[in-house]
Amino acid sequence: MKKGDKKIPNIVFFILSLLFLLNPVSAVAGLLRFESENYGSVKNGDDLQMKLPLYEYLSASYATDDQSLQINGNLGFFEDVAEGDTQFYLYLMDASYAPMPDLFKIFGGRSLNIFRSIDSITTDTIGGEFYLLEKQINIGGFWGAERELELGNFSSQKAYIGGAYSSYQTSSMFPYIFYLKYLNRNYSNPANPIENVMQGGVHKTFPGFWNPEVFFDTEFDIFDPSHLKRLEVGTDLYTTLRSVWRLRGLTYDFLPTQGIQQPIFSIFSQGRLYEASTQFEYKFTENLITGVGFSWDNYLWQDPTRTNGYLVEFDTKYYGDLLDWMNTFFYFESYGGDVFGDRLHIGFPLTDEIKLKTKLEYDWYDKVTSSERFSFHAEEGIEFWLLEKLRLYLGGEFNSNNTLEYDLRFDARLTYVLWSDV
Repeated sequence: MKKGDKKIPNIVFFILSLLFLLNPVSAVAGLLRFESENYGSVKNGDDLQMKLPLYEYLSASYATDDQSLQINGNLGFFEDVAEGDTQFYLYLMDASYAPMPDLFKIFGGRSLNIFRSIDSITTDTIGGEFYLLEKQINIGGFWGAERELELGNFSSQKAYIGGAYSSYQTSSMFPYIFYLKYLNRNYSNPANPIENVMQGGVHKTFPGFWNPEVFFDTEFDIFDPSHLKRLEVGTDLYTTLRSVWRLRGLTYDFLPTQGIQQPIFSIFSQGRLYEASTQFEYKFTENLITGVGFSWDNYLWQDPTRTNGYLVEFDTKYYGDLLDWMNTFFYFESYGGDVFGDRLHIGFPLTDEIKLKTKLEYDWYDKVTSSERFSFHAEEGIEFWLLEKLRLYLGGEFNSNNTLEYDLRFDARLTYVLWSDV
């Protein structure tokens, strides 16, 4: 079926689901959230031709008061006015129902629930979960397909999956949390091998000095357990009542042929990556928080040569009655070059119902090829609370980078929240 042929049944399916959400009966009274985001763009594309794309994103979610029934939906429309291209995508539509909330629930549909897969990708699945010992034990299983979500579209690459997962949490005030996942993945591309992946971990908070929170997470193929795909360990140390110190260690080795989504570092490395990172955050006042982070990476460049990369970040966050302000400065160095960047977000309330928002982001990088590039993003908008449950955002943004000479967008977002009567 062509994309155009899929458009009508997908729209009908979403509208029927939305009508169900808009007419909840008292037996399933709960919370409905509906959001529409749309914007138009005028930009100079990769081929240096004028483009006039229009975007529309609709999302809705519904949950009963006792959370026994939950439904989520998200779809998108795209139309290029200049080229006459129209596309429709159903990104998300899933539901879960717990006829016995303390015992089991069933679920199905298209979702981004990472617990049904190893990776955080789109899955079309059906399955169920069971609970024991007042939900201290959770056991679930699923079957379906997963696919890669590219920019604005689904790629043809997909895999059929089936698996199970479980978790256990002790009943103490500082509990142990254990979890385990199994996934069988059979790719649509016969050149890729069948995978049997196991992932497991543990999380524990300890009382006493610095109240450390410790976690361990690992992933490997059952038929090749000596090949460790991923191992991550870390701890959060609450050094004072106002500060936290985070430490992480990671090793990562995924081949480009493994997984629907290829690791970003596989573009320039085909070997194992090692990473160590640390972050310290301090809360000066109830409104002002600052932090500094550092990470180090070691990865294979050209066999047998390995190389290193470094990233430093400085964060400042301020939340006040008259101003919200968040700024992040970062510097990255690797064999490919150096990158400087800064991200600034400001919120300024004019009244209780009107708020100005500003975003400024820029990056400057010097490649190993001696090529210097600059990217810039600026956004200015105003948010109105029209009614108690209705919010409108109007704004515009400007982008310029090595791909787009200019990209000017006008954005309008509408959010409506409705609580049904019991």
